[in-house]
Amino acid sequence: MKRRGFFHWVGILAVVALAAWGVVRVVYAAQGPSDGRGAWGGRGMGMHAGLGGERGRGPLGRLIRANVGRLITLRAELNITDEQREQLKAIVHAHRDEIAQVVQKLVEKKHALRQAVMAQPADEDAIRAASNDLGKAVGDAAVLGSKIIGEARGVLTPEQLELIKQFLAEHDKAVNEFLATKAVD
Repeated sequence: MKRRGFFHWVGILAVVALAAWGVVRVVYAAQGPSDGRGAWGGRGMGMHAGLGGERGRGPLGRLIRANVGRLITLRAELNITDEQREQLKAIVHAHRDEIAQVVQKLVEKKHALRQAVMAQPADEDAIRAASNDLGKAVGDAAVLGSKIIGEARGVLTPEQLELIKQFLAEHDKAVNEFLATKAVD
């Protein structure tokens, strides 16, 4: 059986975070304009709801693609050595049971929120309770992520840590620019 590396698990956590974002987007898209388009220019509740257009060609889709591109670039620029890769794998391996539990709980809570949102008749208390449960699961994932990142910092060089810091700043800037453009639409 192939062992999964640090970036594999970071990717899984990113996918779970995007899935949670998807629940928010479904709710938001459902509240879109009466012309049948989603709130950010998409086609409402379709397969690509919230990506801002057909097959994610809209603003949110471009934002996501740009961030994935930056992540791929970051991975190449970090120049992780074989020794670092093994150390990072060992860190993730040491936490794999915790990661699996956190991811499972996130997925379960995301599904519960989606079910509450889609239930008829709508039950505001059930939606809020499911949302709070998902928020706690996200918090638990963040705490675990912080713990793992703290251990990974000891493996990375100051230059690699600076590249990661720059990546996060670029990501935040892109999200802020996206939100600023949507606020004036």
